[in-house]
Amino acid sequence: MHSKSEDILVIGAGASGLAFALECIDHGFKVRLIDRRNNACRSTDEKRSFC
Repeated sequence: MHSKSEDILVIGAGASGLAFALECIDHGFKVRLIDRRNNACRSTDEKRSFC
């Protein structure tokens, strides 16, 4: 588990999930995006982009 916290958890990296996550990031929220695929779970506070 990560000790860092995010403001918003988005479940599903489909078109709607990605659009919502990007909109939240644009408004300054920290987002965690999780999807069925193993490599789709990354936090926005990591050095790499989540998508």
